[in-house]
Amino acid sequence: MKFWLSPNDLVYIPTDGERQRGSEDIPLCNDRIYKMVSATGDRCFFLKSNVANVLMNKVEFQSLNKIEKSLEGENIKEICWKIEVDRLGNIIKVIK
Repeated sequence: MKFWLSPNDLVYIPTDGERQRGSEDIPLCNDRIYKMVSATGDRCFFLKSNVANVLMNKVEFQSLNKIEKSLEGENIKEICWKIEVDRLGNIIKVIK
């Protein structure tokens, strides 16, 4: 393990090409950024970073309105890269 995640940390889900190269495309694709919401035991739950609030409970996402897999079906905690941002939301660095 190379980094720890806490609630509200942002992670980036790299594409297959980015994973093979080991570097991210600049600028990052906003659709592949998720926010870590919570963790229990060996499970880690996320929400897309552009979701402010869910409209209908238990309809849009899983039962707790959290997801473990990206919308493309990838297991987020296994392939994510942590994103560090400043107070204004500018990306400082990506930790792989």
